[in-house]
Amino acid sequence: MKNVFWSLGGLFFISLFGCSNKEEIPVGVVEPQRMISILTDIHQLETEVASLKLTYDSSTALYKQQQQLLFDKHNVSDSVYTHSFEYYLEHVEMLDKIYAAVVDSLSVRRNMGPRKEPEESGESL
Repeated sequence: MKNVFWSLGGLFFISLFGCSNKEEIPVGVVEPQRMISILTDIHQLETEVASLKLTYDSSTALYKQQQQLLFDKHNVSDSVYTHSFEYYLEHVEMLDKIYAAVVDSLSVRRNMGPRKEPEESGESL
């Protein structure tokens, strides 16, 4: 069932960005597919940190630390992310498409429940 969701999501992304007359993305701006992944992770991080019921200072510090790990995971600096986000804010139609995909991705993640890491029993998947 999970594969069906991912397959449908992949087809959605391809149809969303693959066949359109798209504007050329400038050098130094994260491409839409990658931005979808980054924003999806950022919004999930925000939800997770908010659910911890920490003080404002603690949650801010934790968020900043985890956000940096997220940027490292996506191999993007915070300045490139910020520049890219500002670019998409100026190109609202592209941002609308990106956020439609982010919402879909977050919905799929929510419906699938928390991810379980494979146990370290030496067995491979």
